[in-house]
Amino acid sequence: MRSYIVNNSDLIGVYSPDSSQIEFLKDSINENIGIRWIDSNQPLDVQSESMNGIVGVIVIPSVFPIELAKQCKDLRLVQTISAGTDWIDKVSLQDLGIKVANNGGGNSVAVAEHAISLMVSVYRKIDIQFSSVKNLLWQKNLRSNYGSPNSKTDASTFELAGKTVGIIGFGRIGRNVAKRLSGWDCNIIYNDLKHIEENELNVTQCSILELLENSDIVTLHIPLDRISKNLIRYDNILKMKKSSVLINTSRGEVVNQSDLIRALNEGLIFGAGLDVLEDEPILANNELLSMDNVIITPHLAGFSEEALIKSRRFALSNVRMVLDGLSPSSVVLPA
Repeated sequence: MRSYIVNNSDLIGVYSPDSSQIEFLKDSINENIGIRWIDSNQPLDVQSESMNGIVGVIVIPSVFPIELAKQCKDLRLVQTISAGTDWIDKVSLQDLGIKVANNGGGNSVAVAEHAISLMVSVYRKIDIQFSSVKNLLWQKNLRSNYGSPNSKTDASTFELAGKTVGIIGFGRIGRNVAKRLSGWDCNIIYNDLKHIEENELNVTQCSILELLENSDIVTLHIPLDRISKNLIRYDNILKMKKSSVLINTSRGEVVNQSDLIRALNEGLIFGAGLDVLEDEPILANNELLSMDNVIITPHLAGFSEEALIKSRRFALSNVRMVLDGLSPSSVVLPA
């Protein structure tokens, strides 16, 4: 049995392909909690033996197999340090009486800041300008037609101030986006199943159709499930303004990538800022790579030093609650 015990009291399981994550978790421990590493690369019977007595397990970043869960009679919680849980079979775990919880918004600020940085970067074409500097061209070919009413030059950029930003998904991340954009003089509209006190953030709830039709920027902050998959497809992109920008820091499959590429080629929207894709890592033949109105980052929106610390601390405290016989927070139900 591969175990890595930090302390000798109650045990928390960490399901991961290597033990390096234990070192990071140790920095977040401020009480007498023991940690056992369950090596996800080991055979199932070895993993099962390591899971004996484990009530809560933190998965980093491995998929927790249902075959293993069926053998864990004590297990009550599968805890992630990510916001998304689409890679976990929540239906089967629920049937086994096992709950799934996410990071409780531990990376919500990081994702919100990243989403806004993509908005600004696409509007101001930061990548094109930086490329011009790196190639020692400076402003050459960037300002030759600047200000011409018929100009399609790469120098045509826009301000975020005064724009209508539509937020699809108004959970922790969506609210953090709205909170931060309040200082940018933006008009904020949102779509979510839940209604909030709009005076709190000076936002207005609307339908998906209204949001797509009226937004200068559409930013996605919803989990991936059977309802949200391919939510942004060609017929919905047609409803957006030709001057609009699509931002996706949620999950790649929320956007139909082929439809997005088609829409961009047809000039149906101004551009896109993407931190997530249907296929990751990106393939060399992905058409998005050749588009100068698209900025792509490698699914790192939620990664900051602060976010990792907050997510680890939340994961440990949430499993601690289960050890104490309490109900965990941020439980994600199957959808």
